[in-house]
Order: sequence, then structure tokens, then C-alpha cells
Amino acid sequence: MKENQTTEFKESWHDEYVRYVSAFCNTDGGTLYIGIDDEGRVVGVKQTGKLIEKLPNFIV
Repeated sequence: MKENQTTEFKESWHDEYVRYVSAFCNTDGGTLYIGIDDEGRVVGVKQTGKLIEKLPNFIV
């Protein structure tokens, strides 16, 4: 899988990435993968429980 107009890879979450979510919502949609580097390799996510709790509230 490669990055394209509807697919974006990020190694970790940073609050400014909410702009990608907004862009996907305002276009034809898309998928933001967290824990994957730019080459498409899985690098994992630290503190997944905390991130799972934070993201829905932050995006709303």
C-alpha cells in the first residue's frame, strides 16, 4: 500500500494531524493510518489506550 490522495501514513499522532481528518471529511473521504512510516512499514503506536480515548473526543 502506498500513500495517495486518500491514504496518509503517520508514525505517531500529533494534534495538528486533525487537519488530515478534516480534509478527508471535506472531500471524498480517506484513511489516516497511525503507526505506519512513509514507506508503509508498521512501526507501532505507543500508549494505544490513551490514544484510543483521546482521538474521538479531540476530533469531535
